[in-house]
Amino acid sequence: MVSVGVSIDGRMTVLTGVGAVLFAARAQPGGVVLVIGGGGVGQFVVQGARIAAAEAIVVVDPVEARREQTLRFGATHAVHPDDLK
Repeated sequence: MVSVGVSIDGRMTVLTGVGAVLFAARAQPGGVVLVIGGGGVGQFVVQGARIAAAEAIVVVDPVEARREQTLRFGATHAVHPDDLK
């Protein structure tokens, strides 16, 4: 057995985020995905949206560092909740 340094919770984050996009929401190529929260699960939702070839991936999060991180992971837009109209 090889340790990969990931807890069971970390694996569930990956399965929950990517799986939610691909299997529950069934995001389509060219579609738009709205991600509420850019934490651990939200970052994997962004990855799932990229795999699904979404045209726009919009993340809403009040924490600037998480918004910036999701942009690095492939979100096309990241906004503060107060900026939504």
